[in-house]
Amino acid sequence: LLKEKGSGGSLSYLYSLVTGLFEFHPIHLDIESDGASLFSGNIFSVSIGICKYNGGGMKQLPNAIPNDGLFDVTIIKKMSKAKVLRSIHKVYDGTFVQMEEVKTFTGKEFTLTSSPTHKAFLETDGESLGHSPLHFTVVPSAIGMVVRKKM
Repeated sequence: LLKEKGSGGSLSYLYSLVTGLFEFHPIHLDIESDGASLFSGNIFSVSIGICKYNGGGMKQLPNAIPNDGLFDVTIIKKMSKAKVLRSIHKVYDGTFVQMEEVKTFTGKEFTLTSSPTHKAFLETDGESLGHSPLHFTVVPSAIGMVVRKKM
């Protein structure tokens, strides 16, 4: 809602997270990498990417290295809505990955599947791009990046 009105940044993402939390129901998700099962269970959220930040400064992939040729995956397992609200601040500094409900993985290829009646929806930069089953493959050095030189 705030994003549609032209407001952006951390507050609009935080607002969306808190309001969406009360309509959300965890889904069962299976995650595989190179044919091996990594995770099977009810989830609150999954992030897959090559950079540390998304969603208005949320550090959802705190160990990601953009040029290492690997995806980082963060799974937040099902937890109570109260615990989610108490832990939101940890997503902004990346310390949420130390919680027992959080699992992290790295790899070049991932497949996510869910039951046909409870699909996992893919969103990237706020745009809906489909639903499970989903397959992700890293293409190393496919995107050129310009970064500021460290001082």
